[in-house]
Amino acid sequence: MALRPIGVYLLTMEALHAQKKTVYHVRKMSQLASEAASLTTLAGEELESSIELGEKAAVESEQGLELQSTSIELELDAESEFAKAAGEAALAEEYSGQAEMLHEKAAKKAAESEIAF
Repeated sequence: MALRPIGVYLLTMEALHAQKKTVYHVRKMSQLASEAASLTTLAGEELESSIELGEKAAVESEQGLELQSTSIELELDAESEFAKAAGEAALAEEYSGQAEMLHEKAAKKAAESEIAF
């Protein structure tokens, strides 16, 4: 008969041990579930942040394209103005040459009129 109480004792100890393991695993699963929920929340926040950054990047890209277009227009205007300036510089040289010739003629006529007096 002494075996029966020992067997009950062993079964009780085994059940207690299994219960302790079960409680440990339930706590561990609860902890992991809490961490998973926290990570899911962080992932959601990161996704929102990523979406916002993507939207900002799209707006900035569009603004960049507009600035690039404006830059091209301004560059074309600058080239046109440079071409006009080159033409005007050529005209200025021509007019300067004509002015020198007229100045020389005027100086000759002034000298001739002084000789005539």
